Amino acid sequence: MTEAVLADCPQTILVVDDDAILLDVVHMMLASHGIKDVVTLNTSSDLLKNLDQGGIGVLLMDWIMPVMTGADLLPIVVQR
Repeated sequence: MTEAVLADCPQTILVVDDDAILLDVVHMMLASHGIKDVVTLNTSSDLLKNLDQGGIGVLLMDWIMPVMTGADLLPIVVQR
């Protein structure tokens, strides 16, 4: 990809996990490598609320969460 195309791509990394400590560690690890636009969410319902806002370049999602699992969420994410 050229720089112009990359500039138009969404840059936000969205991390969803029910483990708050893991979210903090992932956020700090990404920030320490210069990745500043990171959003962390700890419930599947928060993910569903944020999906429609757009601007997500990468989604890292826990597969085993209460209420809706990653397996439940993945088809919804793909559809939206």
